[in-house]
Amino acid sequence: MYFMTSKQTPHRLLDTFPQKLKSSKFAAYCAIVLSLTGCATPKTQVTTDDELAQPKVVERSKQIKSLKQAQMQEAAAIAKQNQADTDLLLDKAACLKVFLVNRCIDKASATRNATWDAAQIERTSARYYIRQYEANARRTALAQKLEDYRRSEAAQAPARAASKAAYESKIQAYNAKLANPDTLSPEERAQNVTLYNQKRTKILEMQKKRADAEQARIEAAKNAAKAAQAAQAAALANAPVQ
Repeated sequence: MYFMTSKQTPHRLLDTFPQKLKSSKFAAYCAIVLSLTGCATPKTQVTTDDELAQPKVVERSKQIKSLKQAQMQEAAAIAKQNQADTDLLLDKAACLKVFLVNRCIDKASATRNATWDAAQIERTSARYYIRQYEANARRTALAQKLEDYRRSEAAQAPARAASKAAYESKIQAYNAKLANPDTLSPEERAQNVTLYNQKRTKILEMQKKRADAEQARIEAAKNAAKAAQAAQAAALANAPVQ
């Protein structure tokens, strides 16, 4: 008979079979390996005994009455977990002095795990309460913003309606003017031309004043720079020779 050792793979084991047995034994061998693998594969099962299951977390969070209580409970649970980790390190160091080292370390690890898991239960329920509290606060703030927006829109509705009516009236008047281009009298046309020329002249004068002021500023800056250079040259010329 042939047995597979820890260092042999299925392919190497097949090579150990006699040549005439390979064809007849290979199928049976594969079936046995697959069946054993399937039996050894762990199956994940959801049990109701899990203290961190969602229904139990929700039920424990109902015992919390305020955000401050939840925050204090979460902080206390984190502190317990950190202390459990610290204690485990100290206990492991102390176990090195004991005869049954591994047994001592296993016991210390079990104590740490029990403390850590119990704190995790309290921490999870507190964190769930905090998340729900923050989500409710966001929903309340959003609802308030929507209500304020609706009130603002309702308050501005009359003004917007009036502005829309005035705009539509201007559009209608403009379209009517385009439909009847000869409604203006010669006097009105001449007056419009005069007003246009006056506005244009005023704009040109303002542009010229701005250009003159900018040119004057540039000239003043140039003169100041020249004066500064001349003063520096004079100071160098009058400086005593050492």
